[in-house]
Amino acid sequence: MAVAGSALSAQADVHAQANQSNWRFCTRCYGLFFYGFTGNGVCPAGGAHNMAGFNFNLPHDIPETPTSQANWRFCAKCYGMFWRGGSTDGACPKGGGHDAAGFNFVLPHSVPETPTAQRNWRFCDKCNGMFFWGFTDNGRCPTGAQHRAAGLNFVLPHF
Repeated sequence: MAVAGSALSAQADVHAQANQSNWRFCTRCYGLFFYGFTGNGVCPAGGAHNMAGFNFNLPHDIPETPTSQANWRFCAKCYGMFWRGGSTDGACPKGGGHDAAGFNFVLPHSVPETPTAQRNWRFCDKCNGMFFWGFTDNGRCPTGAQHRAAGLNFVLPHF
């Protein structure tokens, strides 16, 4: 009985974790962007981001672990997800570096894909953005040409 109680308690802790939904894939740049405001931000391919696919529900403001990385942030200028753990804030399609706002997202990586978590989300070491690395090309980077995958393979939870 104690084991079942512990399992239920752990499950309750997971559900109590802070998450934010409305993170979406852009069909034009392949980036991850927030789809919760009027307008869809600024896409490196020109105009606004174009939403498709899963509704990602991302954890934030929790401790980093060996299989989750902190310092992922929302850019208030382009609405994209970018990593703010390096020496620069990357390249924003609206000009200059990204502008961090809101939550500190802690994103899972190096874990198996599941029916409610998609793998092949990668860090672009040219713009610091998060993009989907599952097609024959790598989408559009704000620095020009395509995104360039580096580092970890993120597995993002979705509905």
